[in-house]
Amino acid sequence: MRGEASDRRAIERDSAAPARKDSAASGDKEVHGYVVYVGAFENGARAESLAEELRRRNLEARTSAVDKPGRRPLVTVYVGPFSARAGAEAVLPEIRAAASTRR
Repeated sequence: MRGEASDRRAIERDSAAPARKDSAASGDKEVHGYVVYVGAFENGARAESLAEELRRRNLEARTSAVDKPGRRPLVTVYVGPFSARAGAEAVLPEIRAAASTRR
């Protein structure tokens, strides 16, 4: 249950942030612009399920594994990139709707 609460907090604090290097399943490549950070999940299957729901809504969703020494591994979900912050902000309602169906 503890992981689910942190998953929800991560989704609730959606943010449009400048993109950084993406090491998503589609291969390492440099991503430029803005992305919307959707959340970080201890359960990789939950992360992938949310990413799939976002893709069904025609959003470019990606997952990325984060493994920091001394911490549990996480899988992050984000949408983008967008060339402008306004584009990233415009998809927030759709992301929130997708996230609310996953709870």
